Amino acid sequence: MAVADQPLARLRAVASPIIDEARQRLQRHRPPPRTRPTLGPTPGYGLVWDVDSDVEARKLALPEGDDPTGAELADIVDGMIAPGDVVVDLGCGTGRIAERIVDRCGELWLVDASERMLEITRAALGGRR
Repeated sequence: MAVADQPLARLRAVASPIIDEARQRLQRHRPPPRTRPTLGPTPGYGLVWDVDSDVEARKLALPEGDDPTGAELADIVDGMIAPGDVVVDLGCGTGRIAERIVDRCGELWLVDASERMLEITRAALGGRR
């Protein structure tokens, strides 16, 4: 080994265990890698929302503490809609927002993973579109 390489060799000998320990600590404290969201339908997802009664469906679709009438959200959305607009309600659930904005829209498209939720929303709208 050349004389010039000796300090580098000593540095590696001293630093190597320190670097190894730092890597191990980092591995122990590193958060798990994030998974990328899956785009596209998840097979069977809509079945989670398909329940027998309208009451069960409304409970399932409405987070605890959320406004059961949808008035608050409908007021926000209503301010974004001009008469005659085409509106898409993604994840319409039981239609609590759709019921309040349907008359203001030119066209209202309802989308939900659950056929049961769509049935409830269609019934609530009573043919209005």
